[in-house]
Amino acid sequence: FAKLKRVVAMGGSVRVGYGKSAYRPASAPAPEYNILADVPAAQRVFAAGVPIVLLPLDATQITLEEPERVALFAHGDGLTDALTQLYYQWRNTDQPWASATPTLFDVVPVAWLLRPALCPTTPLHLDVDAQGYTREGAGTPNVQACLRADKPALIEMYMRALLELH
Repeated sequence: FAKLKRVVAMGGSVRVGYGKSAYRPASAPAPEYNILADVPAAQRVFAAGVPIVLLPLDATQITLEEPERVALFAHGDGLTDALTQLYYQWRNTDQPWASATPTLFDVVPVAWLLRPALCPTTPLHLDVDAQGYTREGAGTPNVQACLRADKPALIEMYMRALLELH
């Protein structure tokens, strides 16, 4: 870890769990998939002392709504055609997370790397417990966590990049 300048990670659930919506109360924090996949490794990273920028469920549950999907599906280049095919695979899976409205979990950390202002961070002390929960605690902050992304600006950047509208 000593050679790392910083870790930027999508993972954890600090104050909000899965199923975030503007139309219902926030769900309780939950063990998030990326942390849960290897709890001991996550615990080592959080305790290593390397600077961490964390983009948890709190900020990454940004959905791609129908008008944007229609624009991407109709664009007709190699990238948007591939995204369209992935969308239909994702939508038609029998996994519990399948939905007609894609959630851009992976886009948010990339957006932060390109434009950090899209997802301001808050210094927090976080630990990963044995069940994979990302728990806030007392102590010196070990994480800069984005708890809320600027959805309109992030979607605008995403759409412009994919549709090459510079």
